[in-house]
Amino acid sequence: MADAASFDRFAADYDRFASLERPTILEWLLKQLPASRSRALDAGCGTGRQTLALADRFDQVVGVDISHPLIDIARRRRLPPNVQYYVEDLMAFVDPDGFDLVFSSTTLHHLPEIEAALLHLRGLVRPAGP
Repeated sequence: MADAASFDRFAADYDRFASLERPTILEWLLKQLPASRSRALDAGCGTGRQTLALADRFDQVVGVDISHPLIDIARRRRLPPNVQYYVEDLMAFVDPDGFDLVFSSTTLHHLPEIEAALLHLRGLVRPAGP
């Protein structure tokens, strides 16, 4: 996993820069949402921009990021009642309840073992219903 301090140093600048980004990924994401909308995970959530969008459509949303300053910004600016944020290494994150949707944007390329990361994230997805 990338060093958390490398993200910590630019947290405020990241949030400001990200707010200038066109919402292309977000627009795509919202069109892809599953019919069952109980729980969603934003893996590598940064300051919670995509997490907030998921919160409008899911009963519960969890955002995970390795950077304390990024999560601090998310908690201050983007914390509706159905969102929880955790500061944790994505590869160590577990949730026994699982998720209907696991989303990650601009995160996986920071991980040293992308195949292991994809398998780990896949393991966080709930089994499909009948």
